[in-house]
Amino acid sequence: MKVLLVHNKYSEYGGEDSIVEKQYQLYKKKGIDVELYTKSNNNIDSLSIINKIKMIKESYSSKKTESELIEITSNFNADIVHIHNVYPIISPGVYEFFYKRNIPIIQTLHNYRFICPNGLMFRNNSVCEKCLKNNNYYECFYNKCYHESYMQSLWYSNLISNSFNKGVFNKINKFIALNNFVKQKMIEKGYDGAKIEIIPNSTNEKPTLECYDKKDYYLYIGRISNEKGVNTIIKTFSMLNNINLKIVGTGPLENEIKNFIKEKGINNIEYIGFKNGIEKDNLIRFSKAIIVPSEWYENFPTVVLEAFSLGTMVIASDIGGLKYMIKNDYNGIKFKSGDVFDLKQKLLLIDRNKELIAELSKNAYNTYINYYTEDIYYNKHMNLYNNLIKR
Repeated sequence: MKVLLVHNKYSEYGGEDSIVEKQYQLYKKKGIDVELYTKSNNNIDSLSIINKIKMIKESYSSKKTESELIEITSNFNADIVHIHNVYPIISPGVYEFFYKRNIPIIQTLHNYRFICPNGLMFRNNSVCEKCLKNNNYYECFYNKCYHESYMQSLWYSNLISNSFNKGVFNKINKFIALNNFVKQKMIEKGYDGAKIEIIPNSTNEKPTLECYDKKDYYLYIGRISNEKGVNTIIKTFSMLNNINLKIVGTGPLENEIKNFIKEKGINNIEYIGFKNGIEKDNLIRFSKAIIVPSEWYENFPTVVLEAFSLGTMVIASDIGGLKYMIKNDYNGIKFKSGDVFDLKQKLLLIDRNKELIAELSKNAYNTYINYYTEDIYYNKHMNLYNNLIKR
């Protein structure tokens, strides 16, 4: 089987970019003949005004992308094309390109861009469903949702609306939703539920400790930003003097959080910045729990998979895809999104019960083994590919 992966990389490296890289490496390891076609948004900010205008024009259907894909497909006769992101450089024109060549198209839904041009369904520090409820992508423009810019919001509103109304997205044979929440939102928008398969992401398998001994801290790891609920977790732990929190990550609220901790003299919260590799794994492995306090429709956060694979339970807000990843009192605990007092009570409950932490941590690892291993991920994708090729 020959598989072509297509991905427009983001200016800031994130979970989606990581997933694509891991998928590519996994397919190679499994002996799949796979090619990866990528573009990067890294240089957009440095473009001249004229080149930015050219890029905006090309973002609807890129002739450069088409030319490069003609060359690739002339040498690589793909059986299937699996697309992750096309914005803005690759462009939605790729759907037309592969459709005309009768190559089955799969699109993974890493975010909500097929419903909401800014991809988050989050505005003014709260969940926003205006584009969905009003059936109008231009709500993004009216409310300046994309990068808080009217011009950029107009661009993306028109780009997504144009593709939707012209039936460009209908060229996609199958969507992959990472959980049922995303699938239901797509159906609400009008997409055909029969074309949406649910296949969760995976993460690399790591050896776990037989015992689930934990050190005396909880861990937040991720982007330091409003939609991630960082302020909620800071406020909660500032009321819990005897319960410790470590914060790992970077983001726009980084300085604000560090100043708050310093000015208030908070001794039980430690900000330790960006970590990766074994150091990050050990921080997760030995924490009592990972806390995911998201206040947007979190899709499928990689940190939850990493926690499960390392035998660590998750305390998460009951919102978006997290509802489906966390089974209450089995592999973690859910609390009401944005509710400082609910989170506080859940922490007080769990912190006093070492046996419960050990049990939920063991169940977290079992969840990974039963649902999220590389082999499960790989086999589900291969089944989908083969079914599409047979048709």
